[in-house]
Amino acid sequence: AAIALATDGLALARQNGLPTAVTLNLTALAGALADRNPERAKALLRESTELRATLDYEAWVELARAVVVSARLGDWPQVLDLAPPSIRHLHWVSNRVLLAAIVNIVARALAPTTAEAAAVLQGAAQRLAAATNPVIDPSAHADRLAAPPTSNAGFLTELHRATTALLDDTLGEARLRELRAEGEAMDYDRAVAYALDAIARVRTGTPS
Repeated sequence: AAIALATDGLALARQNGLPTAVTLNLTALAGALADRNPERAKALLRESTELRATLDYEAWVELARAVVVSARLGDWPQVLDLAPPSIRHLHWVSNRVLLAAIVNIVARALAPTTAEAAAVLQGAAQRLAAATNPVIDPSAHADRLAAPPTSNAGFLTELHRATTALLDDTLGEARLRELRAEGEAMDYDRAVAYALDAIARVRTGTPS
């Protein structure tokens, strides 16, 4: 059903020539195809990202969806490219639950190369997810953006487990617990700054 709707939506958007609608539907179709046809999904998401970059605008829903689809495709370098603007926008609108989801995805992207930062971000994400949001209730967005329909446990749950397994193998249980506690102790602004800094250091090759 999602493939059919997104295909029709993309065709109508292209017909109308509305570029913002084209980017939105490209990402939606990429998400619908992520499990069945990952190569086509990657091409669609790449087209969406390239088109969005020419439009001089950003929308937090689109950015967050693109990060989640990239994670579902296992494209961790693209996650790290797309996550910073998504994190900044979600910070600005105070959407802490969806921000927690993006930070968890970033932790998975960092885990193979920057395990300690990933562990801190796991703790920070846990605190963000537990925070109440008086402005926006993003739970519906988080479910819609993060969970592929074929997964009973939910994509983010499986992602968190995979990240934890990687970090446990690298750091050991005691060190992982210590670093998570460090992340949980961070306030909202500090957690966001830490996530952005960790991404920047990996992308530029700067030692932590």
